[in-house]
Amino acid sequence: LRATGCRKFRNYRHLLQTSKDGQWVDGGEFPLALGSYSTIPKSKRGVRLDRERDRYLDVVHMDIAFGDCVSLGGARYALILVDRATRYNWVFSLKSLSSAEILSALRHFRADAGGLARTFRCDCDEKLFGSAIRSFLHEANSSIIAAPAGRQSSNGLVESHWKIMVHMARAYLTEKQMSRKFWYYAIKHAARMMNMIPG
Repeated sequence: LRATGCRKFRNYRHLLQTSKDGQWVDGGEFPLALGSYSTIPKSKRGVRLDRERDRYLDVVHMDIAFGDCVSLGGARYALILVDRATRYNWVFSLKSLSSAEILSALRHFRADAGGLARTFRCDCDEKLFGSAIRSFLHEANSSIIAAPAGRQSSNGLVESHWKIMVHMARAYLTEKQMSRKFWYYAIKHAARMMNMIPG
């Protein structure tokens, strides 16, 4: 917000401090705007990537995300995939947690990414490394490695991307005053924006 004298006002308190009869009425937490999350500081990513060793689709991390209601189109969950080398995100809707739904999302991933990853990493979640998923990946010369129980930090790449997507999606829905039934589309758009912004 710019006012007289081209002075920048970062929030409403700054504006009231410079006005003559301004009063601050605390009405609870102020709704978040998109700008609140457009400059989220990125966390440290550990060891630098070795471009000679780490390549696109060598390792892809994946996890199942839960929405707080059934989205338009029937999505109850989302499958999030993040490529380790490029940090590229993919989001696919899941109407249930059945192996058929997850296999369908992995087939969509194969079409979008140009192939399956050599190795998938996931949490200690049998829905993601059950026999049906494992056999499908083995037939495609791919493998899946599950994190040990209680060690979700080893799949932290997708967890951190999911956290940023949630922040961005909430800001989108709040700014446009849209129903939370649009959560899946807000998450999908957040992933698209993250892919367009250089890492």
